[in-house]
Amino acid sequence: VRNGPDEVLYNAVDTELFRPQVKKADRDHFTFLLTGKFTSGVWYRVHATLEALRCALDSREKFKLIIAGWMEPAVNELLNQTISRYQLGQFVDYMGDYSQSEAPKIYRCADAYVMLKHQDPCPNTVIEAMASGLPILYSNTGGISELVGEHAGVGLTCTESWEETDVPRPEDICQGLIQLSERYADMGLHARLIACEKFDIKNWIERHNNVFTEVLSE
Repeated sequence: VRNGPDEVLYNAVDTELFRPQVKKADRDHFTFLLTGKFTSGVWYRVHATLEALRCALDSREKFKLIIAGWMEPAVNELLNQTISRYQLGQFVDYMGDYSQSEAPKIYRCADAYVMLKHQDPCPNTVIEAMASGLPILYSNTGGISELVGEHAGVGLTCTESWEETDVPRPEDICQGLIQLSERYADMGLHARLIACEKFDIKNWIERHNNVFTEVLSE
């Protein structure tokens, strides 16, 4: 408990840099995106997404998954093994590591974003995706539901715990992929509006400037 005023200043992005593609390219597949730094500790994020993708494809959905970001060699080996086991070679594209300047272009290659990390407080990748007009499929733990809200994505039931990592059920993730593909246009619009309203870097800088100016004036 604190005495005095307080507020939440969320992580922020440049919403002029991270913006939706003006005209979506014609694609045969609805494309999901998974980004981040992939260590062995978060391999479950990748595996759960691949497992659900296989389930969705078995339901005759036309889906594709792009994975982008730095990956431990051991995780890269697991990725290749899992892609082979699930026969996903033509449906998964690993783009490797990327720089921050390349990030906006990568988001514009996708139609929706997947974040199944457990108990993530405020991931910038989710905010970048929302600013790029991508709806979010996410594990309903940590702070992600506070970022996405009710209309910009689909939250999947997951146990909140700081002792053990939990992942949504594969069938729930599969249904989430399908649901997102059916509602992505409306959800993507809401995602962009929320990002501009709550997470724009200009507002973040202005608010910090006001706070520090007020403190220094006292």
